[in-house]
Amino acid sequence: MAKRYFPDLTQFMIMGERNYARLLKLVPDWEKGNQYVYRCGDNQHIIIRINELFKYTAEIFILFEFNQSHHWTPAQEMTVRLYHDASLAEVIATKEYAKLEPVYEFPNPEGRYPDEKQQMNRLLSDWLVHCLDSGYIEGDYLSS
Repeated sequence: MAKRYFPDLTQFMIMGERNYARLLKLVPDWEKGNQYVYRCGDNQHIIIRINELFKYTAEIFILFEFNQSHHWTPAQEMTVRLYHDASLAEVIATKEYAKLEPVYEFPNPEGRYPDEKQQMNRLLSDWLVHCLDSGYIEGDYLSS
């Protein structure tokens, strides 16, 4: 019998705190409907749109896109929830999955990995670091 996967909550919290801090650096004005476009290199850009904003939480949409998308580099879409009181950010949905569960049994009919949510948060982390290291805001941000 396969060993059951248990997420490392310490690592999850550390990554969530770091992603939250990175997003605060990238989003200068927290107003619902605002959208920011960051260019990272010649052919990549990241769009961050604030969908919901409340006192303790916010929900944002993030699109990572290549100008010349190929079938091996499709655009990535994520919905991220920010918890202002805990200073955490976590991916709650992707283009492929309307809702990410904390853990998936393996094997499963959808072919999801047990740590799918952790992998999506790691991908978010990598993209945010890339954007902060080599990105710049493209013109003024767009507000609603």
